[in-house]
Amino acid sequence: MAISDRIMQSIQDGRIFSAIKDRFVAIPHVFATSSLSGEYLMEQAGIKADLSNTNIRPLVKYRLNTGYLEYEKTEVKFIQEYLPPELDVIDLGAGIGFTACVADRKLNQGRDVIAIEANPKLESSIKYNAGLNGSSVKVISAGYSPSVGTIEISDKDSYRSNSVYENTSDEVEVETTSLVEITNEFSIDSFSLISDIEGSEAELIQEIELIKSKCHTIIIEIHEEKNSAVKETISRLENEGFRLIDSEERVRVFQNQAL
Repeated sequence: MAISDRIMQSIQDGRIFSAIKDRFVAIPHVFATSSLSGEYLMEQAGIKADLSNTNIRPLVKYRLNTGYLEYEKTEVKFIQEYLPPELDVIDLGAGIGFTACVADRKLNQGRDVIAIEANPKLESSIKYNAGLNGSSVKVISAGYSPSVGTIEISDKDSYRSNSVYENTSDEVEVETTSLVEITNEFSIDSFSLISDIEGSEAELIQEIELIKSKCHTIIIEIHEEKNSAVKETISRLENEGFRLIDSEERVRVFQNQAL
């Protein structure tokens, strides 16, 4: 039988579609589908996320949609393993709200996740994804800065490369918020911190006194590991009593030994 005939026979008896189905089912923690309406839905670690936001790069959307890429795999692992369920969570650089929803599912009833995202185009995605998962995530559309004011962020068509340090012709000015403001606004006495703020990690050290007194666990993605300011920040955290308890790829987990 010719190759073309064998392919047609496989299509007719369903073997090709069965193989495709098995290919997706075999991918751990990931199952992605696209609906006829054009929306893209991903499910990983029991959390659904809508990928139809135009700020998500087409290549990233494709990789997530086909199961090729596990989204925020290391952050998810560390959130599930190390996040204290009895504490509120501040998520800096929340993106589309995926990690915020993962964290919310880990928390005890009555605890809150406050998602901070600088890109105003992603606020609706965070809220929509929270709704998809029945999560009570509180959203603040603002950039992170230890000082009150505004910052300029690049307004690219991709939140994954969005950064206050991008030098592009397309920039948007956004309001900022700090950990002091967030903890005051929500009356937070003790919290865990998830940080994925694309190169602004070094600024956290300017709020070290608050972090020392109120922050129990830090899950942080390091974007510029060789940057001297970032190195100094990591060293300062360790000197101030935060012990590095786990690391994988660019993600670090610190626990406050004084709390």
